[in-house]
Amino acid sequence: MIQNKLSVKKIVFIITFTVASILINYSGSVLAGIIAFPLYLDSILTIAVVALCGLIPGLICAALSNLLLCIYAHTGILFMTCHLSTAIVAWLVFRNENKKNPS
Repeated sequence: MIQNKLSVKKIVFIITFTVASILINYSGSVLAGIIAFPLYLDSILTIAVVALCGLIPGLICAALSNLLLCIYAHTGILFMTCHLSTAIVAWLVFRNENKKNPS
């Protein structure tokens, strides 16, 4: 039986990486709006959070990134469903790969 224990170091990493990704998602989207260039940093970093930290931090990253954008950059709140779907699909892909290739 594999036990999934969270050490203090791992919890600090998850929180730090998730918060940094949220801030970068927000900043990248604002920058993309200013220069009119379709940067999709929010998806890349959300997938990175899912890969490194798990589904729940990935969903938090997606939701809070889009909430900040909705409040401060006046983007549509419905885009959050797309971003949450990205996190869920990424998690399913990583979970499937881990089942295929257990370490």
